[in-house]
Amino acid sequence: MIFTPLSILLVLLAGALAVPAPGRGALAGYCIESEDCKANECCVSFNRYSVVDLSPDLKRFVEGKCEPLGGLGAACQMPPANTLLLQIRYSYACPCIKGAFCSQSGRLPPRVDGPGLGVCKAVGC
Repeated sequence: MIFTPLSILLVLLAGALAVPAPGRGALAGYCIESEDCKANECCVSFNRYSVVDLSPDLKRFVEGKCEPLGGLGAACQMPPANTLLLQIRYSYACPCIKGAFCSQSGRLPPRVDGPGLGVCKAVGC
Protein backbone atom coordinates (compact mmCIF):
# COMPACT_ATOMS: atom_id res chain seq x y z
CA MET A 1 0.00 0.00 0.00
CA ILE A 2 1.35 3.40 -0.98
CA PHE A 3 0.69 6.34 1.32
CA THR A 4 0.14 9.70 -0.29
CA PRO A 5 0.77 12.93 1.60
CA LEU A 6 -3.01 13.46 1.80
CA SER A 7 -3.65 10.02 3.33
CA ILE A 8 -0.88 10.60 5.90
CA LEU A 9 -2.43 13.96 6.80
CA LEU A 10 -5.85 12.36 7.23
CA VAL A 11 -4.45 9.65 9.53
CA LEU A 12 -2.64 12.28 11.66
CA LEU A 13 -5.77 14.44 11.84
CA ALA A 14 -7.92 11.48 12.91
CA GLY A 15 -5.40 10.68 15.66
CA ALA A 16 -5.42 14.26 16.90
CA LEU A 17 -9.21 14.29 17.07
CA ALA A 18 -9.17 11.08 19.11
CA VAL A 19 -7.34 12.75 22.05
CA PRO A 20 -9.92 13.45 24.80
CA ALA A 21 -10.50 17.11 25.63
CA PRO A 22 -10.35 18.18 29.31
CA GLY A 23 -13.73 19.23 30.69
CA ARG A 24 -15.68 17.33 28.02
CA GLY A 25 -16.98 13.81 27.42
CA ALA A 26 -15.17 11.21 29.52
CA LEU A 27 -13.06 14.01 31.04
CA ALA A 28 -15.98 16.21 32.18
CA GLY A 29 -15.04 17.60 35.60
CA TYR A 30 -11.29 17.27 34.99
CA CYS A 31 -8.92 19.94 33.75
CA ILE A 32 -5.50 21.21 32.75
CA GLU A 33 -6.39 24.79 33.63
CA SER A 34 -9.36 26.63 35.13
CA GLU A 35 -10.66 27.53 31.64
CA ASP A 36 -11.60 23.84 31.26
CA CYS A 37 -14.02 24.15 34.20
CA LYS A 38 -17.45 25.74 34.57
CA ALA A 39 -17.76 29.45 35.43
CA ASN A 40 -18.19 28.81 39.19
CA GLU A 41 -15.24 26.38 39.43
CA CYS A 42 -11.46 26.33 39.29
CA CYS A 43 -8.88 23.67 38.47
CA VAL A 44 -7.24 22.08 41.54
CA SER A 45 -4.11 20.01 40.86
CA PHE A 46 -3.99 16.33 41.64
CA ASN A 47 -1.93 15.80 44.79
CA ARG A 48 -1.54 13.09 47.39
CA TYR A 49 -4.79 14.24 49.05
CA SER A 50 -6.82 13.96 45.83
CA VAL A 51 -9.32 11.22 45.26
CA VAL A 52 -9.14 10.48 41.56
CA ASP A 53 -11.73 8.11 40.15
CA LEU A 54 -10.27 8.30 36.66
CA SER A 55 -8.56 5.50 34.76
CA PRO A 56 -4.78 5.85 34.34
CA ASP A 57 -5.32 5.96 30.55
CA LEU A 58 -7.51 9.07 30.86
CA LYS A 59 -5.58 10.66 33.76
CA ARG A 60 -2.59 11.25 31.49
CA PHE A 61 -4.63 13.85 29.58
CA VAL A 62 -5.45 16.08 32.58
CA GLU A 63 -3.66 17.74 35.51
CA GLY A 64 -6.45 18.30 38.02
CA LYS A 65 -10.11 18.21 38.95
CA CYS A 66 -12.69 21.00 38.68
CA GLU A 67 -13.80 22.09 42.15
CA PRO A 68 -16.37 24.75 43.18
CA LEU A 69 -15.20 28.22 44.20
CA GLY A 70 -15.13 28.65 47.98
CA GLY A 71 -18.31 29.91 49.60
CA LEU A 72 -18.37 31.70 52.97
CA GLY A 73 -16.60 29.54 55.56
CA ALA A 74 -14.99 27.27 52.96
CA ALA A 75 -11.27 26.53 52.84
CA CYS A 76 -9.33 28.62 50.35
CA GLN A 77 -5.73 28.81 49.26
CA MET A 78 -4.01 32.02 50.32
CA PRO A 79 -3.21 34.07 47.21
CA PRO A 80 0.42 34.20 46.09
CA ALA A 81 2.56 37.09 47.33
CA ASN A 82 2.95 38.24 43.73
CA THR A 83 -0.68 38.82 42.70
CA LEU A 84 0.48 39.62 39.18
CA LEU A 85 0.87 35.88 38.62
CA LEU A 86 -2.29 34.48 37.11
CA GLN A 87 -2.95 31.01 38.46
CA ILE A 88 -4.34 28.63 35.91
CA ARG A 89 -4.40 25.72 38.39
CA TYR A 90 -4.50 25.76 42.19
CA SER A 91 -2.65 23.41 44.53
CA TYR A 92 -5.19 22.61 47.26
CA ALA A 93 -8.33 24.75 47.08
CA CYS A 94 -10.12 27.24 44.84
CA PRO A 95 -10.27 30.96 45.53
CA CYS A 96 -13.41 32.40 47.12
CA ILE A 97 -16.62 33.33 45.33
CA LYS A 98 -17.22 36.91 44.24
CA GLY A 99 -17.94 39.09 47.28
CA ALA A 100 -15.65 37.07 49.58
CA PHE A 101 -11.91 37.01 50.24
CA CYS A 102 -9.46 34.45 51.63
CA SER A 103 -8.70 35.46 55.22
CA GLN A 104 -5.53 34.35 56.93
CA SER A 105 -7.09 35.18 60.31
CA GLY A 106 -9.46 32.26 59.89
CA ARG A 107 -6.53 30.08 58.91
CA LEU A 108 -6.94 26.33 58.84
CA PRO A 109 -4.11 24.14 60.18
CA PRO A 110 -1.23 24.54 57.69
CA ARG A 111 -0.15 21.65 55.53
CA VAL A 112 3.44 20.59 55.97
CA ASP A 113 3.99 20.35 52.22
CA GLY A 114 1.76 23.10 50.92
CA PRO A 115 0.71 26.72 51.05
CA GLY A 116 -1.23 28.22 53.90
CA LEU A 117 -4.94 27.75 53.72
CA GLY A 118 -7.41 30.33 54.89
CA VAL A 119 -11.16 30.63 55.18
CA CYS A 120 -13.49 32.53 52.83
CA LYS A 121 -15.03 35.55 54.58
CA ALA A 122 -17.45 38.20 53.34
CA VAL A 123 -15.88 41.44 52.13
CA GLY A 124 -16.13 44.03 54.89
CA CYS A 125 -15.82 41.55 57.78
